[in-house]
Amino acid sequence: ELAGLQQRLLVAYGETCGGQWSRVEPDGYFYGQAARHFRLAGQGERLKALLLDYGWLARKLEVAGVNGLLADYEGLLTDPELKLVQATLRLSAHVLVIPVQLTERLWGHLRDKPQQEIQFLLCQAEQTYTHPWLRPTYGNLTVPDGPLRRTLSGHIYWVHSVAISPDGKRVVSG
Repeated sequence: ELAGLQQRLLVAYGETCGGQWSRVEPDGYFYGQAARHFRLAGQGERLKALLLDYGWLARKLEVAGVNGLLADYEGLLTDPELKLVQATLRLSAHVLVIPVQLTERLWGHLRDKPQQEIQFLLCQAEQTYTHPWLRPTYGNLTVPDGPLRRTLSGHIYWVHSVAISPDGKRVVSG
């Protein structure tokens, strides 16, 4: 019964945007909870399509920020394409506080990835540009499936200490 209720909620939201999820008006709820509703409705493939859709990524980044967008990928890390996109967003989190950088970051990190879904995402990103830009012909940023996980910013001097919580979910530097 819960899956049916989730589906009805998604249908209602879908009707407001003609099925183009990035056009849902921010209401303080949907962008924060959409991924959860897709999961609970048993719509894993639709959620995957959403998380590989440039329009959704750009809009969610604008509305909920990079950490809100990253949270949507949790629990889906068995999918190789979603894992690459999430890693790219995580590597770019310190830059994506300015959402307009999304296209360049996707291209720089994912350009050399051969997966059809990744290349389609890059084509979508490219089509959003209305002005000339320097598009790399090969990946020119850290590969998302490499050892670097995230760049933390904020310190203006050397970091002398780092503490990681026992559960590994929090890091404090000084």
